[in-house]
Amino acid sequence: MLTVTSTAFVDGGRIPAKFCAKGVKGGSNVSPQIARSTPTPPEGTRSIVVTRHALAPGSVTGVFGR
Repeated sequence: MLTVTSTAFVDGGRIPAKFCAKGVKGGSNVSPQIARSTPTPPEGTRSIVVTRHALAPGSVTGVFGR
């Protein structure tokens, strides 16, 4: 299981504006610190991609995948 953590913001909290794109008020397009804790990736793994999708306040959230 891949676990991703960050010291840049708290779990379930708001992401500070500086980590938003420059077009957002206060945004500086700064990448937050992230770390992963997982066993060694399977042999042949060339990269791991982590994405974040922020929904508007009040939107329905969930886990999506196959």
